[in-house]
Amino acid sequence: MNLLRIGLLAVGLSSVLMVLACGGGDKGVKTAKDTLPGQPDMAMKEYDRAVRLAPNKAIAYYARGGAYGRLGQYHRAIQDFDESIRLDPNLALVFKNRGLAYSNLGQYHQAIQDYDQAIRLDSNLDGVFNNRGFAYLLLGNLPRAIQDFDEAIRLDQFYTIAYNNRGLAYLGLGNFVKAIQDYNQGIRMDPNNAINYNNRGLAYARLGQLEQAIQDYNQAIRLDPNYAIAYKNRGLAYSQLGQSSKPQLDKDKACLLDSKYCE
Repeated sequence: MNLLRIGLLAVGLSSVLMVLACGGGDKGVKTAKDTLPGQPDMAMKEYDRAVRLAPNKAIAYYARGGAYGRLGQYHRAIQDFDESIRLDPNLALVFKNRGLAYSNLGQYHQAIQDYDQAIRLDSNLDGVFNNRGFAYLLLGNLPRAIQDFDEAIRLDQFYTIAYNNRGLAYLGLGNFVKAIQDYNQGIRMDPNNAINYNNRGLAYARLGQLEQAIQDYNQAIRLDPNYAIAYKNRGLAYSQLGQSSKPQLDKDKACLLDSKYCE
């Protein structure tokens, strides 16, 4: 089953350098994408320069930590977030992003502790309830995960990922009708997301509505022709319907795209 993740946020270089040049504080800095897309080495040199310019500014370490996170260097990201927190322990975004780094390392309990602190500092912080809910989901605490997804949706009724993640939790609890309701909402808001269709297909299949499930897998594959698990799931549905050749064709395609489906 595919799960939806949220990547680390990074403060844009232009924002960091502007704050440092003006001698500004750390509060209220907006997050942005890296200003040097496709040039990670150059970007990291600039983040290093920002730290050298202001070694006592929490924002400089926070920004570089976000950049490390986006490169998948989560241990180095955590080191920078640690220093940012040491310099200013009241920045909710830093705790949130350190939580994301811990989550990407599979350290979900530690991630939850950071999300808890981020919420204590700013209970309206964008995405933090969804992220904590996702950590609970990965730990198998599905009711607790749903509580957080509920809160994320209460704060932002158009938060597509929270609907998708809550749908996963409902799938895990066997509440397939509610899962479908969440995926319906996710599809209305993001009709080009193949994961929504694949996961709704799973819920239909569990309800025995195999033809409807196959329609969803078909749409998932149309949107993402390399979506291996959608082929695997469609093959299973064809097999349950007693089809002869189609299940093997889909199994072979799934194996070709991803070796873990070759068993």
